Amino acid sequence: SLRTRPTRWRALRRFGKFLASEDVTSAGDVNAGTMKRYLAFLARPDECGKRLKRPTIATQLGLIRRLLERAEQADPKLFGSALAIPYNPVPGSRIHDSKPRLPKEDLQAILVACYEQIDAAWATFQRGQAIIAASDPPARAARGESLDSAIWRLHRLTGGIAPTWKQLQEAGVAHSRLLRWGWRGGIAEHYHLTARTVVPFYVALAIQLAANPDPLRLIRRDCLVAHPIDDSRMLVEWLKHKTAPNPKIQRRSFDVRRPRSAPRLIEMLLAMTEPLIPHVPHQDRERLFLVHHIMTSRHRQHNQPASLIPYST
Repeated sequence: SLRTRPTRWRALRRFGKFLASEDVTSAGDVNAGTMKRYLAFLARPDECGKRLKRPTIATQLGLIRRLLERAEQADPKLFGSALAIPYNPVPGSRIHDSKPRLPKEDLQAILVACYEQIDAAWATFQRGQAIIAASDPPARAARGESLDSAIWRLHRLTGGIAPTWKQLQEAGVAHSRLLRWGWRGGIAEHYHLTARTVVPFYVALAIQLAANPDPLRLIRRDCLVAHPIDDSRMLVEWLKHKTAPNPKIQRRSFDVRRPRSAPRLIEMLLAMTEPLIPHVPHQDRERLFLVHHIMTSRHRQHNQPASLIPYST
């Protein structure tokens, strides 16, 4: 996938560097002894005296292991001998120290802060939707255009998402007024979810669902499922992709009568991301955490005005 390519490429480049140091010129020069020496190569300190940690060594070998094994299966006579890579070449690499956990009081404090920001973001969004839905433009300010009239006018010029710098210039929005309104981000928050307003939603759902970061990032828009027994509760489902090819379903139920339960937050996200769907790449349109990018950047995978939250984020 796109997010794993850089890591896999670095692992292949490191393996290639080792093969060059071994004067390997063909696949027939690679054998079980070569793989043993590669493990020793990974364990050696670099020029600065730093050593790779055991989990890193296991990961580096694991990233090329599938490639080598698939090549060996396709042509058993390709390598000089059977590679015979051990199942667990770095014993103890999967033993991790237990991570410190935040106490309940700290988690509650974080949730309170998230709820305050969620309420503010939701109120701004609802205000913007009310302005956009009006058939006539709001009244202009005594000296020039008001924020409400700008929101109404710009929405009809940009197709429902925040305007670009070029569109703002063409629309004649004064720099001083844009500064007063919170720049493009201040306008964007009236239209849809942004990279700033998604943060409290993501953190609050991470705490309520006790979900790992990446599976939560990839949660689908159809994650809300009716409870089979209790009408006052609703299930939230998502996939643990790490367990592929048969991803494990994660599931938790919540009381929907609570205004800040996970299903209610997801319903807010569904409404705030709906305007972004036409501007998101097709493969991500079924995802929940869609955000608008104020700035375009190929390095951050912001080639389009909106997308799924990048893995690096």
